[in-house]
Amino acid sequence: MNKRETISSSHSQRIMTPAKGSWEEKLLQGQELLAKQDESGRILLQQLIERLLQMPESIRMAGNQRLNNILLVAIDSLASHFMSRDRFAEAATLLETGAKVDPSTQRDGWRLRRAMALLLGGAQDEGFALLKALILAEEELQKRLQLWEMYLDKALRWRLFDRAQQAIVEIEHGVNRASATSDDAAQVRSFQSMLAYFKARLSLAQHRVDEALAWMEYAAAQAPLTSGRIYGFVLELIERNHYTEALKWAQRDQENPMRIRFLSGYLHFHLGAHAEAERLWRQVVRAFSDAAASERADITPIVLSDYYLGGKEGLGLSIVLGSMRAQDEIVTTQFYLAGLGWAMRGEKFSAHSNFKLALLRTKMLTIDLKLPSAWWLFCKDLIAAADLPEYEAYFETSPTF
Repeated sequence: MNKRETISSSHSQRIMTPAKGSWEEKLLQGQELLAKQDESGRILLQQLIERLLQMPESIRMAGNQRLNNILLVAIDSLASHFMSRDRFAEAATLLETGAKVDPSTQRDGWRLRRAMALLLGGAQDEGFALLKALILAEEELQKRLQLWEMYLDKALRWRLFDRAQQAIVEIEHGVNRASATSDDAAQVRSFQSMLAYFKARLSLAQHRVDEALAWMEYAAAQAPLTSGRIYGFVLELIERNHYTEALKWAQRDQENPMRIRFLSGYLHFHLGAHAEAERLWRQVVRAFSDAAASERADITPIVLSDYYLGGKEGLGLSIVLGSMRAQDEIVTTQFYLAGLGWAMRGEKFSAHSNFKLALLRTKMLTIDLKLPSAWWLFCKDLIAAADLPEYEAYFETSPTF
């Protein structure tokens, strides 16, 4: 349920079935040791990186860039390890090296991750400056607006409202220039919609709720809002206890009907309409068989609906555990849902294990230092009150406003 699951290098794949004694084998050994939380893996990857960096570039680039690709994977793996250990300065240094040695079009991807590592590590001026440089270097306005959204996410996360306001001023200048020069009316309306959405988020963060709602209405009138943006705005309303307004906006999401039903049930529950909440949650759970047929189905509303219905038959936990077994790479939300399911059952060891893995992944992907405060709201509803203090450390336990 996170808006942005990953910002990562294209070189993060693992090298498979390496020849004995090869560079690939050393890389794989280092990755496997890190996966086992064995610090000797860090030492092995550091040595591998140092040796490859000492080689002439011509040798690294020979054979379809074989050694350079190994170097990039090693840098990516070790940087992710450092981020998971809150060693963001070391990660940022490695990511800067990655940007220098990557000859492909991915250099800005390395720089973007470095900006996020700097921000999470507390070097906010440097991090925001690097992120802004990347924004201003982007020629395409649509892509610039996407980067500006990341900028605003972090500024609002730390309540840096002056910085957020200045960003919106610069965004507005860009949108106004596009409006004056573009012949594509639909695209211009899309840009104006994004600008209004950004203004809505800033207004809500500053407790100007009526103004935020008005900007959202204006944004929706210009161009259809994505499901993700509606969902994010609804969560921010929920965190501020504006349940009635959140319910109206949740029902305007036309892309994800099961999520609409789950959120509507959640909001009815908190508005005191428990029977209606249960009715909506049961609709979501009954839809599981149809959703399961789709590989792209979002299991989150199904699992949470079952949890809110009590999870007595274990359906929700069974769904998420089955999903984790079926995938090569487990995403943060799956670890969180599994941890929540185990915590509801009082299985504390499994709950802690999964919450810890969710948090490690959140840091590795330079998303945040804690799991989202909205996820903590579900925990407070579903986990026994006496057990909640055990799990607080994993989460941002209060909204960032």
